Amino acid sequence: MKLSRALALAVMLAIPAAHAQMNPIFSALQSVQSAVSQTRQLQPRPTAPNAASGAQQSMSEKEKQAQEDSAKISAVDQGQYQAQRQREQAEAKRASDEDDAEALAVENASIRRDAERQQQAAAESRAMPDLCPNVNRNLTIGAFLVACKNAGATEQQLLARLGALPVMLQALYADIIQDIYDYHVVDLAKGDAIARYDATCTSQNNCQRRAW
Repeated sequence: MKLSRALALAVMLAIPAAHAQMNPIFSALQSVQSAVSQTRQLQPRPTAPNAASGAQQSMSEKEKQAQEDSAKISAVDQGQYQAQRQREQAEAKRASDEDDAEALAVENASIRRDAERQQQAAAESRAMPDLCPNVNRNLTIGAFLVACKNAGATEQQLLARLGALPVMLQALYADIIQDIYDYHVVDLAKGDAIARYDATCTSQNNCQRRAW
């Protein structure tokens, strides 16, 4: 009986002592748990991938691809445009060359016809009989034409004999003959003056008819 009481008393005394010994351990554990909790609160929570950043990156890649595609298309279009321009320029040059060749052919044909007419007129003029066999050949051209007129040659007869002359001289002599017959010139000196005047204005390309 005394032993039971003594054991109960010992247990009762041991519990407070054990509790007193456990208190520091519990306090340490609580401190550790508190520190762990605080550390967890301070640590950043892992976040999910940024959807906006991913979408922006995807959009940038699409824009880059679109720019590359546009550059390729632009290069192709530019090449086609240059090729088209070169074809148009080549066609225009070919057409221009053909027009130039045609114009040159027409001009050459006209020159040949004029030359043929000139040769024919010269041949006909040389074949004509001398209108003024008795007129002095040493006279100036104006005086000679007036002398031929005075000898009975008509204006048309004198003009017909100009075919053997160069074209420029034909025009000049035609003006002299016209002035002589229009003003009924019979004076050899006046015929010489008419020839000098017409020759001067023809060389200056400034002919104005005057009365004689």
